[in-house]
Amino acid sequence: MITLRKLASIVGGKVIGAPDKVINGVSDIKEGVPNTITFLFNPKHKELINHTSASAIIVTDSVLLSDKSGIVVDNPRLAMVKVLKLFGPPDNREKGIHTTAIIHKSAKIEKNVDIGALSVIGQDVEIAGGTVIHNNVSIGDNVVIGTNVTLHPQVTIYSRTNIRNNVQIDMGTVIGSIGYGYETENDIHHTIQQIGSVTPVDDVEIAANC
Repeated sequence: MITLRKLASIVGGKVIGAPDKVINGVSDIKEGVPNTITFLFNPKHKELINHTSASAIIVTDSVLLSDKSGIVVDNPRLAMVKVLKLFGPPDNREKGIHTTAIIHKSAKIEKNVDIGALSVIGQDVEIAGGTVIHNNVSIGDNVVIGTNVTLHPQVTIYSRTNIRNNVQIDMGTVIGSIGYGYETENDIHHTIQQIGSVTPVDDVEIAANC
């Protein structure tokens, strides 16, 4: 159970109205739903407050609320980010290493690592603790993965990639693949080999299908 008071403490704001009001979710201010909280980013659109059915509103000035409950903060967008994390979908994934995962015997995997179904871990891979590898992920040989890394489904990591700590790579992204480069001689195209490697450093987030 999350009250308006609890939300205010999380976003660093001041409660106006009923601090013990229970909030069950988040809704858009134009399509507000009772028992949810919403946001007003731009005071120029303050007329929306009078028409929303949401039970509480995050604003920059208490005057905007009139007789409604809400939370006053300096940055409603930042507050929205924090609130949405509380009401996001639950993490129902299976913990541990799935029985269908294929892991090379030379791979070094620390404790507290989750590896999903049908994922493949190559030779001499090193994976640090707190890392989550979802289903159908492919990790090539000699890859090093740091702590608290999340690889979402269908991510492919080519050989010799070094992923640092707290990195998130979203679904379908490919890291370390060969670049699209050719040199032509007598109408024959010669592939330019890529002999370097890729290193996403700490706290990087890479979106889907990159």
